[in-house]
Amino acid sequence: MFHNLAENLEAAKSHLDRKKFSNDEWKAYDFIRSHTGRIEIAVNSNLQRVYFPIIPVCHYISKESRKTLMTSVNRESQASKVNVCSLLF
Repeated sequence: MFHNLAENLEAAKSHLDRKKFSNDEWKAYDFIRSHTGRIEIAVNSNLQRVYFPIIPVCHYISKESRKTLMTSVNRESQASKVNVCSLLF
């Protein structure tokens, strides 16, 4: 969400300068940034960025489990890609 603003509004970009944050503000911003993911989707030949929350348990998945997941995802349809969460939990 913050990233989206900063990418599209020059005024917002200047407000995301680390030097302008207090220590507590930076901790909050860094938490949000590390718990937010982004994907790019092509819709009618336009590339759109979609931001989503990363649930905390995702930070504890082993590298081997991530690799297995990435190689086993059915990418034939949008619906099959969305159902990836069922493979994890």
